[in-house]
Order: sequence, then C-alpha cells, then structure tokens
Amino acid sequence: MKKNIILIILFSFSSISVAEKLSINERLIEAAKKGQLSEIKAALSEEADINFTNEKGYSALTEAIANGHLDIVRTLIENGADINIINKKGSTPLMLAANVGNIEIVNFLLDKGVDINATNNSGYFALVFAVSKNHLEIVNSLIKNGANINQQDNKKNTSLMFAAHRGLSDIIKTLIAGGADINLKNRRGDTALDIAIIGNKNKSAEILIAHGAILKVDLNMLFYSAEEDLIKTIELLIKLDSSIINKPDNRGQTALMLAVKNGYSKIVEILLKHGANANMQDHRGDSVLIYAVKKDNEKNIKLLINYGAEVNFQGRGKRTALMAAAEKSSPELVQFLIDKGADIHIKSKYNDTALQYAIESNRIKNAEVLIENGAILKANHVKLIDAAEGGHIEMVNLILKQDKKIINQQNREGVNALIIASAKGHLKTVNVLLNYGANPNIITQEGRSALYFASAYGYTEIVDALIRKKAKQGSRDLRGDTPLIIAASRGHTETVKLLLDNGADVNSANYLSETALKHSVFKKEVVKTLLEKGADTNIVTRKGETALLFAIENRCLDSIKLLLQYGADPNITDLENKTALIMATDNNDIETVKQLLEKGAHVNKKDVVGRTALHYAAYDYRGNIEIVKLLVNAGADINTKDNYGRTPLMHALSKEAIFKLLIEKGGDVNSQDKDGNTPLLIAAGKYPNVVPVLLKWGAKVNVHNNEHETPLSKAISKPEIFKLLLQKGADINSKDIYGQTLLMKTSDTKLAKLLIGNGVDINATDIYGETALSIVSYEGLKEMVEFLLKQGANTSLGYPITNAVKKKHFEIVELLLKKKANINEKDGAGKTALIMAVERRDIETIEFLLKHSSDINSDVKLTALITAVDKYRRYAKGYVEIIEMLLEHNIDPAHKSKDHDGSTALICAAGRGYVNIVQILLDKMSSYEQQDNHGDTALLKAVDNNRVEVVEFLLKKGADIKARNSDGDTAIILAGNAKIIEQLLEHGADVNAVNKKGESALSNMARSQCSWSSEGKLNIVKLLLKNGADPKINPQLISCINNTKMIELLLSHGADPDVKDDHGSPALSLAIKKYGDLYKVFLKHKADVDLKDKKGLTPLMYAVRTNKLSKVKYLVEKGADITATNNRGETALQMAAECYNRDVYIYLKSLKK
Repeated sequence: MKKNIILIILFSFSSISVAEKLSINERLIEAAKKGQLSEIKAALSEEADINFTNEKGYSALTEAIANGHLDIVRTLIENGADINIINKKGSTPLMLAANVGNIEIVNFLLDKGVDINATNNSGYFALVFAVSKNHLEIVNSLIKNGANINQQDNKKNTSLMFAAHRGLSDIIKTLIAGGADINLKNRRGDTALDIAIIGNKNKSAEILIAHGAILKVDLNMLFYSAEEDLIKTIELLIKLDSSIINKPDNRGQTALMLAVKNGYSKIVEILLKHGANANMQDHRGDSVLIYAVKKDNEKNIKLLINYGAEVNFQGRGKRTALMAAAEKSSPELVQFLIDKGADIHIKSKYNDTALQYAIESNRIKNAEVLIENGAILKANHVKLIDAAEGGHIEMVNLILKQDKKIINQQNREGVNALIIASAKGHLKTVNVLLNYGANPNIITQEGRSALYFASAYGYTEIVDALIRKKAKQGSRDLRGDTPLIIAASRGHTETVKLLLDNGADVNSANYLSETALKHSVFKKEVVKTLLEKGADTNIVTRKGETALLFAIENRCLDSIKLLLQYGADPNITDLENKTALIMATDNNDIETVKQLLEKGAHVNKKDVVGRTALHYAAYDYRGNIEIVKLLVNAGADINTKDNYGRTPLMHALSKEAIFKLLIEKGGDVNSQDKDGNTPLLIAAGKYPNVVPVLLKWGAKVNVHNNEHETPLSKAISKPEIFKLLLQKGADINSKDIYGQTLLMKTSDTKLAKLLIGNGVDINATDIYGETALSIVSYEGLKEMVEFLLKQGANTSLGYPITNAVKKKHFEIVELLLKKKANINEKDGAGKTALIMAVERRDIETIEFLLKHSSDINSDVKLTALITAVDKYRRYAKGYVEIIEMLLEHNIDPAHKSKDHDGSTALICAAGRGYVNIVQILLDKMSSYEQQDNHGDTALLKAVDNNRVEVVEFLLKKGADIKARNSDGDTAIILAGNAKIIEQLLEHGADVNAVNKKGESALSNMARSQCSWSSEGKLNIVKLLLKNGADPKINPQLISCINNTKMIELLLSHGADPDVKDDHGSPALSLAIKKYGDLYKVFLKHKADVDLKDKKGLTPLMYAVRTNKLSKVKYLVEKGADITATNNRGETALQMAAECYNRDVYIYLKSLKK
C-alpha cells in the first residue's frame, strides 16, 4: 500500500513538471515575439528549451527574426539557439531575415556562419527571398558573403528569373554584375528574358538583352510580343529572324493580325516595314484589312492600304472591308475606303452589297455615303419592314425615297411596315409611313390591322393617327375580335374612349358572341366607359356567359356592381344552367349574393346537376352560414334534392352551425339520396358530432341504404355513437349487401363482446363464406382471434387457416390449431394454404405448414408437389429446395399426388424436361412406373415431348421400355427424335411394335414426314429401316405420297407399291393424278400398271383425265392395257373423247388401229 502511494505521488509530480515545461517553452516563444529580453532570460534560467517549436512550427529565434528583435536574436544565439533551425516549410532563420528585409539580422546571422545556400521545401533559398521582396541591400550582402548566384529552386528558377518576373531592374543589374548566368533555363525551358517578356517587363527585357541575353526567336514569342505591344522585342525578333514575320498560327493568324486586332499601330507599322504581308488571311478567310475595319482603327487601315492591302479582298462569306465598315464604322472611313478604290457594287456570299449591310445595321450616314458614290439601293418590303420594326425613321425615309411602291407590301405572315411600326409603338415611324400613303386597313394572315395592334398595346396616339387616316374600326381578326374588343380586354381605357368617340360599335361581338364588355370586366374604368356608351349587359356568348356571369366567375366585384346597376339580368344561366346566384355562392362571395338577391335573383333555380344556390352554400368544404341565412330568408327550398337525391342538409353535415340552422328551418332528417343514404347514415360514418342532433330531431336508426348499410354499421369504429344508436333501438343483427354482420366489421374486442352479448351470430358467414374469425385471421388481429375463439367461434367455418397463412400470421395459425382448426382446409378456389405458399415460393410458410403436418397430397387439381414442379420452369432455384422439402414429408408421392390429368409429379417433370427434378423424385420413390389418365408413364411422356436428357436418365434407371399408353403406343412409336430412338433401340425397344391402330414407329414417322417435310425425319426413317423396321406394317405410302424421297426409300426397302388409300385408289393412280413424275418411281418398283380403283379406273384412265400425253405414252410403254374398261364400261379412248383431250384421243386411237 505504501509503495503504491509513493508511485502516485511521483506520477503526479512528473505530470506537473511536463505541464510547467510546456508552459515555459511557450512563454519563451511569446517573449521572443514581443521583444521581452528579461522574460527571455527568465525562461532560459528555468531551463526552457531554446530550440522548442510550437504546433505552427515557430521557434523563439524565428519569432524574434520575424519581428525584427536583433537583441533577442543575439541573446538566443549566444545561449545556444540553432542558427539553421527550420520551420514547417523548411525555411531557415536567414531566409526569414532576408524575407522581412532586416539587414542587421541578416549580417549577424552571416557572421555566425549560417548555411547561406540552404533551401526550404520548395527549393527556395535566402537570395530568392531577398530578390522577391526587392531587398537590394540584402541581395548585395548575400552575394558578397558567397551566396550561389545561379542556385535554382525545385522548378529550376534562379534569382535572376525571379527578378525578371517582377521587373526589378536594379536587382537584375546587381545579379548580372555578380555573375548571374543570364541564359540559364528553368524546367519549362524559359530564360530570364523569356520570363521578362511574358510578364511584359519591357525594361527588364531591355537590360537582359543589353547584357547578352539570347532571345528565343519563335512564333509564340513573336505573337506574344505583338499582342502585348512589346515594340523593342518585336524589333529584336525581326532583326534576329525576319522569316517568321508572316508565319501563321493554327488558326491562320499572323503577328500582324494580332497587332491589328489589338489596335497597336506602332507594332503594325514595324511589321509592315519589315515585310509583313498586308493581304494575309486567316483560316476563316478574313484579311488583315478586314480585321482593322472591324476594330474601326483608321490609322491601321490607312497603314495597311498604304502597304498594299487589297481593298476589295473578299474574306469569310465573301465580305469586303467596305462591307465591314458600312456595318460598323464611321461614314468618313467608308468614304476613305471608297476613295482608295473599294468597289461599292461587290456582293457577298448572300448577295448583299455594302449598302445592304449599312441598311441592316441602321447606319444611315454610311448608306447615304454609299448612295452618293453610286451605290444602288434596291428597295424592297423586307428592308422597309425591318427598318420600321426598329423605328429607324431615317432608314424608312431612305428606302421610300428609292421606291414608294413597296410601302404596303407584306411578308409571308401578312405584316407590312405600318403594321409592325404600330405594333412596336413607333409613333414617328407610323406618321412617316402614313404621310407616304401607307394603307391603314391592310390586314395580316390572322386578320389583324395596324389599328388592331395599336389598340391591343394601348398606343392611343398611334390609334388616333390611324383613325385620322380612315382606319376601319370594324375590321376583325380570325376570332372576330375588333380593335375595341382587344383594347377593352387589355384594359386600355383611353384607347377604348378614343375608339368609341370615333364610332366604334360598343356591342360588336366576336365569333364567340363575346363583346368588349365581357372582356373588360377585369378593368372597372373600361366597364364604366362601355356602359356609359350603351353597352348591352345581357348579351350571351356561345359558352352561355354574360358579362355579369364572367365577372362573378372571376370575382370582379366592382364590375359586378356596375353591371347590376346598368340592368344586367341576375337570372340568366350559363350552359351548365348555373345562375349568377349559384356562381356567387360557389365563390363564397357574400357581397355579390346580397346584390343579386336585391336585384331579384331566383333562389331555387337548379344547375345541370340539380343543385341550387343553397346546396353550394351548405357544401361541406365551402359552407358559409351567412350566405345560407340570406338564401333561407329569401325563400330557398331547404329540402330540395339534386340529381343524386341529396339535400342541402346532407351537404352541411360537416358544418354544425349550418346543419343546425337547416334543421331548425325544417330540414328533413330522414330524406334519402339515390344511394339510399340518409343524413344519419352519412353522419354515423363521417360526422359523429351531429348524430345526437339528428337523433334528437327524429332520425330513423334502422334505415338502410342500397348496400344494406345501417347507421349502426357505419358507426362500427366509433364506440360512443355505436352505443348511442343501440340505445335508440338500432338492429344489432343487420347484414350488409355482402352478408357481413357487424361483428365481421369490427376489430374492437369490447365492441365484439357487446355484439355477441346482444345476440349477434358469431359463426355467421357472408356471401363469400367468410366468418368473423376468418376475416380477423386474415387481418392479423391476434387479440380479436383469441377473443372469438374463447367465445366459441367455429374454426371449420370460413377460411381462418388459409387467410392467416396468406399474410404469414403464424401466431394466429398456432392459436387456431390449438382449437382443432384444419390446417389442410381449402379456400374458395379449392387450394390449401400449403399450395398457396408453394405458388409464392414462401419457404418460411412451407416449413411452418409441414412442421404442422400439412397434407402435400390434397385432392385438388394440382397438389403442392405438382404445383412446385409446375412452377419450377420460371423460378428454378427456389423450387428445387421446395420440392426437396415436400418429398421429405412423403417418400412415395407417385401413389397419391396427381393432377387433373392423373399425372404424377414425376410424369410432369419428365414431360417438361426437368431432368434434375426427375432425379430428385426418383431418389425418393419406391415405384415410378405410374401412369396418367392417358396411360402415359414418365418415359412415354418424356419421349413424346422429345426430352432427350430425361429419356436417357429414365432408361438408365430401368424404366419399362415396353410400357404402353391407352392407345397402345410404346416409347419407340411415340419417338420423333433420332437421338431418343437410338437410345430406345440400344435398350432393346421393339422396332416393329404396333399400337391399337396397327401403327409402328416407321409408319408413324412416315406419316409425320408428310406434314413436317423434314430432312431429319427422313433420316429417322432410314435409321428405323436400318434397324429392321418392316415397311409392310401398316404401310404409309399414301399418306406421304407428296414426298418422293420418302416413297423411294420405303419402296427400296420392300414396301408394297400397290397399296391403296381408304377410297380404294392405288398409290400409282394418285401419283399420276397429282404428283408430277412420282408415278415413274412406283412403276420402277413394279407397281401394277393396270390396278383398278373402286370405280374400275386404271392408272391409264387417271393419266387421260390429267390430259398429259407424256404420262399416257409412258404408261402404254410400260404395258398399260388400252382396252381395259371401268365400271361404266368405258375405255381410256372413250374417256379421252368425253374430256375433249384431242392429243390423247388421237394417240390412243392410233394405237387401236
């Protein structure tokens, strides 16, 4: 214990010492910063670390230097301060002294032997700091004390380069005198001279050049000097290498172009004197002269022309200098260019002359100069319209002097000069045009005149000018709007007055029957002006609106008042049969409602949905009791019904004050709407606070609507209202249209107890067979389920298990199972919970059900196992796991688990080619030779569906190769795949086995070849024949008679060539009838040339009917009997005569002779 105390004391003492030490070091730095020598000495006497650096990297010495305290610096160094200590940037005390410019401290440090050429993190050294801050005295001292004058920083910059960059002429001279290498290059390859030139330090550049600096002669330097007005540099560059003077950059620009572009006349003159090409052009095609004109630099223009610049050179867009001058420069410059030979008639790429450019840019003086010098102004309406649009009066005058005839010409939209000037409000331009005789009544494509546009924008003075020139006020645009209508709609009162004073028809309407008055309702002053001029307040538009209705719709209160004062009819209705009163009520506009009622508005008029103003006033979201009072006092029918059978009272249920008022005024509390709802039915579900009021006023509690809902059923989620209704005699056993009782609608156990206690049948079922228990099981209401089960709910009614499983309410399932619920119950579609879980790939639910012994072999159309196999195709991964889980709970599924076709899971999987599923099933089966309703085994199903892998697997497992289905088919008879047939043959399949129709594998394949016409099937026939298939068994020559290759193959293997079809027709005769030269194949294989059909017709007679002489001759050559007769006693010759087969007849007749 004592030892521990000593350790604690020592530890505490040690901690205090560290803290004090830290404090002393900081005090030392602070004292050095402030120049407090006594504090410095005190700190040192307390053993402060003289070389301590703080978080910022400052030491006592660096702080003393930074603040110029020589005495402190001296004291610190004398007491052992490191004279080469560095801060965070790697700077030494000497660098800091050089930077702040303290020559005394610098010299003191040098005397103490500091490293004069030390570098910091950036490679900077003391000399650079002194140069950068222009401390000439320190620079001299450092050089005198042996500083490396050519030392370079991390970027290879020297002190001379830093001086050149800042333009420090005296320091440059000092450095050069001290032996600085004037032509050293930095990392970028720049010398001090390059840096001076780039930095526009001309004097520094001159000093460097004077001391032998080598000037880098290249295009970049030339361009830079031209752009920065470096006259001496330019002269030197040209002197060193005049060949670069006309070299262009990658844009095709030369130094001359850059000098011209920047307006440096002296540079331009120097370059021209030394041979710069005055006619060079850039990549866009602009010449140097065009550059000068664009800058409007007369001196440069004159210089260029004096040095031979081609005044008519055409650059980009074939524009000349004159065009550029006409567009942007002074008339004096335009004249100068003309005097120097500029051609005023040259045209640009777009066929424009210099005059056109002057006009388009509104350079009137330039245009006049050009015209005076012979330029021809080809006046046209486009130029005139452009000038009028900009209000360029002088240009308008100039154009019209050239050609007055164009004054009324219009563009594609029908706009002319007067129309555009009027629309833009250019009064002076309008007057000029009118004075030149412009027609004020020309209209645009939209039917709008100059007066229309001036009226639309309220340009009253222009309107006045146009009217004085006889502008027609009755003109209309495509909508039928007149100048008055548009002026009124825009609220231009003064314009409206002027138009009316000059005869405008105040009641003129557009094609929608809208007048100026209707459009003006937003502007009280315009409305008043129109009414004073006799505007008709009751004109109805095609939309069924009057000015009053439009004003009410848009809440224009001042206009409404004026319109009513001037006789607006308050009872006119719109197309929806809405009156002004209905609109005002709907807008909650009480002042307008008062005015309308004062003017005799009918309170009981209905709109198209049968509602009166009172309906709208009472409506739940906008109800206004003051408006309701006004309407009721004015005689509104309180019990009127709209088209849905609803009264104002029904609409007012959410507005208690309105609701009570209507009841007090006689509102019918038992009125029913078309859905059978009464106010109480509506209120019980949505507005419980008014239920007591309705009951007080005699509302019937057992009324029901069309869906057999009662107030009690509506109040099922509102216990207080529910109890109140019960107290008032509500029928607790009522059912809705779906047969649901109140118990089925509640999730409240207290209410459920109340219902059951009052006799509600706990086991009642609705029309879907659901009970209260099955409904709450679906909804997952555990507490309610427990309650119903305690109350004796029957678990075998409805679908409680399947409903709970659907929503994965496993706790509820457990509760139901404890009450003997059948886990294998089926829903309305006959599916068990397990099947539904399998369909959803719900592993969790499947595990739960299997744990509770759910029957996987339920006798429905698809069992759980077959369902899993059926779904496997789409969700392969998930269903393998499910199938394995199901099989673990029944090791012999083949005996019981069958679908509606009698297929087991194995047969289904085999038929669909699920070889891995087949393997899983076989591993769990004791027998797998089960058959479906058609007698097919798994092998037969796989063969019939060409499932090669499954067939191979089943054969290896010993599947019965001789098994037959109900048609007597064996596997090889059904096979249609060469690989499957080979497998079957390898396992001993009887190639000549026949089914109940006598068909073998060969006859089946030969028949199918007829429709499929596949080379693969022909190969299968060859394979069967190769393996001993008998072509005489149920021969199929007739069915494949359209396939020559198949016929040839079968006949060559011994098929009977004289086979007949079901009608007794020999194959030879059929071949002759339809199939080209196929008959020759039959004859080649010894077909009977005279074999007759049922009618006694021989092959020769068939040939006669085809009218093919070649066939007839061939048959005769093969020994056909020409004398043979049919059942009617006719020979081939007689048949030829009957068929008018002339050539055949002649041939056969010749044989008879």
